[in-house]
Amino acid sequence: MVEQVNQQVNVPGGSSDYQESAQCTAHRETWEETGLDISPVQLIKIFNNGFQLYLCQLKGINNTINPPMRLEVRRAFWLNPEHFSHYQWRYSNQQSWLKQWLSKHY
Repeated sequence: MVEQVNQQVNVPGGSSDYQESAQCTAHRETWEETGLDISPVQLIKIFNNGFQLYLCQLKGINNTINPPMRLEVRRAFWLNPEHFSHYQWRYSNQQSWLKQWLSKHY
């Protein structure tokens, strides 16, 4: 998860660069916001606002969150779904949908 400067949390994400695929955007935005090197494996949801959520796999064995200094992200952290409700989400529909999806698949 990433926490924005306004203290709202959400999954890493952002806008695509010109002619950038959604998978490349997922990889780039995740690295920019968390420092994690991931590979998008499977598209799992397209939200009403067009946001595409991917199931991702860490490349290598390093799962240390170490984001480069970015202005829009206050911090990045692993968040257990049981604690989702302890945070204010940027997009509340993502919170409930993601918690339900994770409970079915993990």
